[in-house]
Amino acid sequence: MRKGFTLVCALLLCVLIGLPAVMADGGPFDDTLLRGWDEDEGYQYLQFGAYHQEYADQPILWRVLTVRDGRMLLLSELILDARPFDSREEDEGRTNEWEHSELRAWLNKEFIDEAFSKMDQGLILDNGAAGKVFAPSDAEMSNPEYGFESAKYEPDPARKAAGTPYAFDRGLWRPESGSYYSSFYTRTRANNTNVFHINTAGKAGLARVERTNVGIRPALWLSVQFLPFTTGDGTLEDPFR
Repeated sequence: MRKGFTLVCALLLCVLIGLPAVMADGGPFDDTLLRGWDEDEGYQYLQFGAYHQEYADQPILWRVLTVRDGRMLLLSELILDARPFDSREEDEGRTNEWEHSELRAWLNKEFIDEAFSKMDQGLILDNGAAGKVFAPSDAEMSNPEYGFESAKYEPDPARKAAGTPYAFDRGLWRPESGSYYSSFYTRTRANNTNVFHINTAGKAGLARVERTNVGIRPALWLSVQFLPFTTGDGTLEDPFR
């Protein structure tokens, strides 16, 4: 117990005075181990925060899309929830503009408070109008530097995502028999009434903002400097923790 308490105190001290985080064996974490998508090596993965997934809160698995300037862009590997982009009545201001949407408000209030501790939240960087936690944009989901097909209307396995049991309980559209993937919202306005979503084939399509069966696959920018990783090698099988 004393050893665990000492490690926690050391990590807190690192954050407060700007020293590198330490590994469980006492050595510093080498943040040069972090990288974005690589054509030969693929993605790196890490666990950060926790959310309802199967039977209880479980660590959220994130895919590292890019690392630059002391920060990294993370995308949830799984669809974590299902809810409308904006469900307000049209005459009460339903919108497909991300900055004013119910989904943005939910991600940056209820979701962030439930999924992350206050210390965790201090590591999440503000992304301006997008918020601290956001749905990915169609441009991000078609950026080759992040490992995605540049043509957003073409199918892309890297864009596909599976839902958690909790997301299905929340109403996420269940894929056809034999399929493993579901659709999820982006934050990008498509026309006067719709936004883009990524469908089960991994390509962009149009979705009405009031739909309750489209998934939520959060993204965020995370500060690299003070991450107290202790275990894992960054692979899907053994993510950083």
